[in-house]
Amino acid sequence: MRILVIGANGQLGAEFMRHQNSGFQIDGVGRAECDICDLQEVQQCLNRYDPDVVINCAAYTAVDAAEENREVCFAVNHDGVLNLAKCCAERSIPLVHFSTDYVFDGQKEGVWYEDDTPNPINCYGESKLAGEDAIRKVCNQYLIFRISWVFGQYGPNFVKTMLRLAKTRSELNVVSDQYGGPTATPCIVRAVLGSLANSRSGERGLAWGTYHLPSEPFVSWAQFAEFIFAKAQELELLSVVPQVHSIPTSEYPTPAKRPLNSRLGSGEQEVSACDWQTALGRLLPGIIHSLEGE
Repeated sequence: MRILVIGANGQLGAEFMRHQNSGFQIDGVGRAECDICDLQEVQQCLNRYDPDVVINCAAYTAVDAAEENREVCFAVNHDGVLNLAKCCAERSIPLVHFSTDYVFDGQKEGVWYEDDTPNPINCYGESKLAGEDAIRKVCNQYLIFRISWVFGQYGPNFVKTMLRLAKTRSELNVVSDQYGGPTATPCIVRAVLGSLANSRSGERGLAWGTYHLPSEPFVSWAQFAEFIFAKAQELELLSVVPQVHSIPTSEYPTPAKRPLNSRLGSGEQEVSACDWQTALGRLLPGIIHSLEGE
């Protein structure tokens, strides 16, 4: 099975590229090689690589900046995704795509499942939902995974931000009334490649459709920060741990509204939850090493 990763230089795409010895032939392209906003470039890219599966990791993810750059955000997260969907559908190539917990408004008290009604409250969430809808309208063979609070060794993320701040600050204010499941990029990659491997071997992989990829235990941003610092200190990677002060969202205004409840659950038995705490422990040495050169 030949896989083509679009957005191979980003946080999630780079993690997929680390799994080239996983039994798949994995090729990757960045924006310079394939700008998904250019339909002709997408067509040429698929003709050049002739993949069996396309995994789209390209996205506009600057949540706050999206509020002032709506057109650019939608150009990537909707128009670009539509281009990919059209090209994949024309060639009968399955498309794997990633969406977000931000398609929900956060007002539900319990866990969000795949059949809950989306109602995004910021531009980023609106654009990602539009991308989902574009795929569902055009493709017959697709897997859409909604993921939340992504972190990993590559690209910017909350874990790296906290560790950078720990170098210069003894105290930090972190929001404590937004809850979700931090999701490590290796967990996402394993879930996707595992499903594709099952399909290739004749075992039952995931049926085409939209899935949540849960990650547990659920925590607030403040609790996540505290765990990051505690784990880094336990591994002797951080000598001084900042004190985390819990604050409400109202005391940390941002251009884009955030959902208070981003807990994702899956109604599908085939989708198991990721253990982000174990994954973080494995990733921390590499993350801190990458920050040392900054």
